[in-house]
Amino acid sequence: MNFKVILKGVFGSYLMLFGFIALFAFILANSNINDSLIKPVMIGITFLTLSINTFVNVRKVDTKGYIYGLIIGIIYAAVLFIISLILNKNIELSMYSYIQILVSIVAGMLGGILSVNIK
Repeated sequence: MNFKVILKGVFGSYLMLFGFIALFAFILANSNINDSLIKPVMIGITFLTLSINTFVNVRKVDTKGYIYGLIIGIIYAAVLFIISLILNKNIELSMYSYIQILVSIVAGMLGGILSVNIK
């Protein structure tokens, strides 16, 4: 197991996530976009950042892309949960939380599968 690939996948996903969040926040601040779009857009950003970074980083490994993607997705979701716990100071799992976890795992696995099969 190449832990460097896993750490790069998680770290890269968060760097990209923060960039997309900053861009989305700028768009929200300067437009009349409805606040009800925040959660769906965040789920889309999560899917995009995780699948891209998993794809890019797991390409360095020739096998078991889905395992690497699964691990990256789980770590990503766990870190997101811990950050939310620290910032919100409560443990409340809503339907949105479960969707976010599921999207993280699926996006990681998809990026990993595609990375070892597309050369």
